[in-house]
Amino acid sequence: MPVGEIELYEALKEKVGEKEAKTLLEFIESQIEKRIEDKKEVLATKGDIKNSEIATRGEIKSLEVRMKEEIKSLEVRVMEEIKSLELRMKEEIKSLEVRMKEEIKSLEVRVMDEIKNLEVRVEKTKSDIIKWMFLFWIGQLASLIAILEIFFRR
Repeated sequence: MPVGEIELYEALKEKVGEKEAKTLLEFIESQIEKRIEDKKEVLATKGDIKNSEIATRGEIKSLEVRMKEEIKSLEVRVMEEIKSLELRMKEEIKSLEVRMKEEIKSLEVRVMDEIKNLEVRVEKTKSDIIKWMFLFWIGQLASLIAILEIFFRR
């Protein structure tokens, strides 16, 4: 059963005297108040918790906004980088196409030169064959005339 302040004062007054009971009660009250004040600094009140909650929500909102802004910024940078890469790739592809066309033209010129050289060699070979054919025919004709002359002289 809880003892009230007046009841404690009355009990102490009979045992230690009125002045000492009053002093003792004042001391006890001051100590209790001091401990409560000490605890107030350490313990959070409902108001403190509410303020902390409001501040935390504000910080979360602020972080959300900053994160969204950062994500948008990153998206823009990524898109710019992609466009830059696409442009560089297109330029590189064009450069490769130009080099391939030049190489193809160079190959065509070399092939055409080789074909012309082969045509010249074929023509030379044909003329050599015709020259040797005439020499063979002349030799055949001379042999035939010689055989006929020997045959008809007898």
